[in-house]
Amino acid sequence: MKCYNYAPRTGEYTGEEEAFEDPKAPGRYLLPGRATWEKPPPKAGLNPDSSETSVWDGTKWVITEDHRGRKGYVGGAETEIKNLGPLPEGWSDNPPPEEPNAALKRRIIIRLNEIDGLMARSTQGILLATLNDTPPEADDVNYFNAYLEEKIKLREKLLEVDHADI
Repeated sequence: MKCYNYAPRTGEYTGEEEAFEDPKAPGRYLLPGRATWEKPPPKAGLNPDSSETSVWDGTKWVITEDHRGRKGYVGGAETEIKNLGPLPEGWSDNPPPEEPNAALKRRIIIRLNEIDGLMARSTQGILLATLNDTPPEADDVNYFNAYLEEKIKLREKLLEVDHADI
């Protein structure tokens, strides 16, 4: 009997496998961890500009947009998509037009605050793993590093803008 596997952090469909028959109850099959009996649906073509993937939400498969690796701009800051889901609010494939320094500073500060919130989840995962004396999830480390890299670039840009005001 086939079962369908999903990733521990994202719930993303990772493939199918044959379940083993329960040796204590012939005719019954054992469901592995991070798997379901429910077959994922075919992709729906929700957004022609993105690929899609099936995600197990704990009770059913949901077709979700997948823009991971796509680069563009949010709030004037260069951004690379790291997570499943729709593009973030304010997404643009084109760099923003030059704007007055005060407006640019505001946009950078807003994005820095957003990044702080995004980093909090990865930081919690890393700290919990450390407290439990286990290695942190690779995704937590990768997300943290990507957000940190973006934060450093934005802080450098903020310094350039501040220096231009002098």
